[in-house]
Parts: sequence; structure tokens; C-alpha cells
Amino acid sequence: MSAEEVFGMFDYKDSGSCTIEEFKRIIKIMFTEVITQQFEIELLLRLAPTVGAENKINYRELCKFLDKRFVRSFKYVQDISGIQDKTLELDGQDIGAG
Repeated sequence: MSAEEVFGMFDYKDSGSCTIEEFKRIIKIMFTEVITQQFEIELLLRLAPTVGAENKINYRELCKFLDKRFVRSFKYVQDISGIQDKTLELDGQDIGAG
């Protein structure tokens, strides 16, 4: 299930937006395994586009942005890092990565 689908489960009016309080509640309920720190929620709130005079979070646009930018970037970093295949070196000592 995508992040947009998760938010959509709570969006009974199908508006594509939610209040800041609703956003935080959904994150804490549905994404506890991924977002574990308060600063991560605050970062998402800073990235999220707002709509209307109430400054509601446009979760659809945020999810599209995250899907395009962060997911691709994270996969790229994982692919090029090869962490599992590398041996780390610290102060002249080899430290196995995995």
C-alpha cells in the first residue's frame, strides 16, 4: 500500500488534504516502523505543500514528491554503496560491514 493510499483511507471527503494534526496522527498510527523520531515528522511537515487558508497539508503532492525524489535517491545510494560487499577501515583496522 502506498503512502497516498494510506492517507486516502482517512480522507473521507477525497480532498487530497488533511490538517497538521491529522497528518501527525496518521504518521504516528500508520508509519511507526519507518518514521520513529519527532524531527522526521517535522521535516515532512516542512516539505509538505499546503492548501487553503487553513494551511492544510496537501498529502497527495507530498507523496508524489517523496515517491519521485527520496525513493529514487535512496535506491540509488543503496545500489552504489554496496555496503554488504565492502570492508570498512577505521584507524588502520578492518571492520567487516556485515
